[in-house]
Amino acid sequence: MVRREDIIERDREQLRLAVEVTGLGTWDYDPRTDALTWDERAMALLGLGPSDAHMDLEGFLRRIHPEDRELTEETIRRALRPKGTGHYSLEYRILVFGEVRWVAANGRTFFDASGQPVRFLGTLVDITARVLGRTAVERAQHQRARLLESMSDGFYAMDGQWRLTDINPQAERMLDVRREESVGRPFWEVFPDSPGTDLERHYRRVIDTGEADSFETLYPAWNRWFSVRAHPNEDGGLSAFFHDVTEQKREREERERLLREHERAVEVLEHGDALFVLDKDFRFVLVNENQERLSHTRRTETLGRIFWDVFPLTVRPDSRYWVEYHRVMEERVPVRFDAYYAPIDIWTSVSAYPTREGGIAVFFRDVTEEKRTEQFRDRLLGIVGHDLRNPLSNIHLTTQLLLRREEVPEPVRAGVRRIATSADRMARMIDDLLDFTRATVGGGIPLNRHPMDLCELVEDTVAEFELTHPGRVVLACARGSHSGEWDRDRLAQVVSNLVGNALVHGDEQSPVRVSVRAENPDVVLTVRNEGPPIPAELLPLIFDPFKRAGRDGGRRGLG
Repeated sequence: MVRREDIIERDREQLRLAVEVTGLGTWDYDPRTDALTWDERAMALLGLGPSDAHMDLEGFLRRIHPEDRELTEETIRRALRPKGTGHYSLEYRILVFGEVRWVAANGRTFFDASGQPVRFLGTLVDITARVLGRTAVERAQHQRARLLESMSDGFYAMDGQWRLTDINPQAERMLDVRREESVGRPFWEVFPDSPGTDLERHYRRVIDTGEADSFETLYPAWNRWFSVRAHPNEDGGLSAFFHDVTEQKREREERERLLREHERAVEVLEHGDALFVLDKDFRFVLVNENQERLSHTRRTETLGRIFWDVFPLTVRPDSRYWVEYHRVMEERVPVRFDAYYAPIDIWTSVSAYPTREGGIAVFFRDVTEEKRTEQFRDRLLGIVGHDLRNPLSNIHLTTQLLLRREEVPEPVRAGVRRIATSADRMARMIDDLLDFTRATVGGGIPLNRHPMDLCELVEDTVAEFELTHPGRVVLACARGSHSGEWDRDRLAQVVSNLVGNALVHGDEQSPVRVSVRAENPDVVLTVRNEGPPIPAELLPLIFDPFKRAGRDGGRRGLG
């Protein structure tokens, strides 16, 4: 029978051989006597001197780091329990001359026949470097995990087989995936719409070339833009950092669109009306090409200068420029006006507007030719209205005097009446010419409105045709009110022209029918005659000046 002492000795010899091979330190503890002995390697590891070669368990525990002491003591007790396995394995820190070292201890308890512990043998090895290295790795991994969790960019990594190996919370949120359902699966399976996209082409280029790449790409399935930075990994895969730039992309595109519109607007402004912009101090901040041309100044000589210094002759209380520009600046209202600028002999039509920056924007154009046309028109009206009317007035007055004299023979009276009729016709022609001139090149025909009854006015006008065309004009006024405010002379002229044309161009054997009826709130005047109808293509034109229906008649009117 093998004695227990022989077994212990055999294990001790095997331990000694293992120690020699591996360089481990050993201990031998006798629970019965509380005697603890160390070999030289263990003593060196623990920083023990010759006097410490034999110590009790309590002395050993005092050399353990305070934070690990309780766990170590409990583990030893467990190994010494009769009903335990007797095995002992633990990593803990020790204090050696104030320095912290990490050791790994492994041992075994031997029990006698009654189950009581009689020997406790074990080894020690310095694992400080390994623990510190492991701690550094764990710390780096922890820091990396915290960084990936805290960063605003999304992140994922994949190996050389395109399997996802990592994904951070931001990527989960942006890509609507879950880490536990994605890691370990192929990228193309998690994102099935990726094959064939720019994203795949960029990723394959990174893996094939081993070079990093930064790019913006549209993910068509989501209609979202991403900014991506992809880096090759040592395992043949890649890591990608990305963030959603859809809104920035759209804002950038909108800015580019607005910039293009602005450039087009600037181009239009450059070649449109003359333009300049003044700040709140009347200082030039913008001048276009036409402003340079019309004002005979160069923008390099005006930009940054005050308007009144560039154009000093406008600094007068009676200057429209001075008055209106100050009005826009102070009251913040738009104005429009025409003004003459004597130094360069130019009339300008000006529109000035307040700007959001507190200044004014001024658009103007050269209307000198228009003003000269107006002046010519006024002179023409003066000539026609005064110089031609005076001789006619004298002729009319003379004919009236001759007709009042009883001694004038009838043959002479007939000639005088023809002269009077021709003078009246000439006066009406002058009136027509004045009306036409005012309507086409002036501000329109002036109207003097007064309350009257339209039916009475038409009745008086139609009565004048009874002498020349007896019985041919038939007037009918429907029941109801025909009152309104009209210019009697102008409206009588319209009725006379309509009835006269109907008589001249209609069937001479048929009457011209004139009717007046009320259609609230209007009063309708209708003139009808019989005869060939006016061609449809001429209807839109017959009221234009100098337009006729095409038949040759004996008259040429102005309207």
